Amino acid sequence: MSEKSGGFTLIELLVVIAIIGLLSSIVLASLGTAKQKANDAQRLSAMNAVSQALELYANDHGGLYPADPATDTASACGGSTPTCVDDLTVLTAGKYIGTLPSDPNPAWAGTASNYRYCAQAGLRGYNIIIRTETLHPLTWCRPEIAATSTACSWDSRYSSC
Repeated sequence: MSEKSGGFTLIELLVVIAIIGLLSSIVLASLGTAKQKANDAQRLSAMNAVSQALELYANDHGGLYPADPATDTASACGGSTPTCVDDLTVLTAGKYIGTLPSDPNPAWAGTASNYRYCAQAGLRGYNIIIRTETLHPLTWCRPEIAATSTACSWDSRYSSC
């Protein structure tokens, strides 16, 4: 009679390791997507804060929104309309917002140019666009903010976030 040991066979151990590897790869893939969605939610929240700051500014300035800043240069924001939101220093100088947004993605760190602003002619309206990772991957879109206008010449090129 042969004695049977109480351990696992090599095949059983390999199957368990393969199953664990498969499950961990699925979990890691879903965590990456969750992080991108969280970044997009943070971008939309930042644009909502900028929108509220713009409304406070307009309230104090007879209903007029800030003009596109003259600091929009090739090095700062591509040198063309729309301007970078981080050039709207009048919002922080006037205490309408604590700090202007910076992108939450570490790979895009310091790229506030992922948030753009355009003032309507006559400064009675504005529009904002942002670059997202999951809503419209690596393209620009317009957050649904009630106060935005379609008066900016580039506005129709971008879909809603």
